[in-house]
Amino acid sequence: MVRPALTLLLVVACAASATAIPTFWAARAPNCVALPQQGYARHKAPVDDKKSTISLFPAGTITASSKPLTKVCAGKTYAVRVKFPGSETRLAYLTASPVGGASARIATNNASNSKCANALAFAPPTGFTPSNSFSSRVTAPNAAGKWMVAVASATGSSANYQITRATFTVSKC
Repeated sequence: MVRPALTLLLVVACAASATAIPTFWAARAPNCVALPQQGYARHKAPVDDKKSTISLFPAGTITASSKPLTKVCAGKTYAVRVKFPGSETRLAYLTASPVGGASARIATNNASNSKCANALAFAPPTGFTPSNSFSSRVTAPNAAGKWMVAVASATGSSANYQITRATFTVSKC
């Protein structure tokens, strides 16, 4: 009787740790824009993900008819969407870099990563389940220049980290 209970406990513990990887990374990242540079836990080393996309839209709800923006204004708030290929579902860790000394901000209730206003873990501890897309609000840095938004994701607890980056030109509008 004890052995089945211990086995069940072990399975549940492993599943919980596998789904918490984005928050695991958020707690260990050396800074607020860092993405994994090597494999961690059961995840393999990161690879570039050219099939996923990061897009900005006007602030508000993103619909099927929403068009990604090509112009980004310093200090303005936008909807950001991360989309994975096909029907792949993933958990993810999103970061938005500063421009010069001006920081970006991602809207979040992400208590597990309260040290970084420019990062969000899309994971169960922050109210998310695996999905093929995630959206949030992001405020562009209040300075003109090149701005990178990046995401680390994985298709499972022992898959490679998938790294997607998008660079936007921020203008004073």
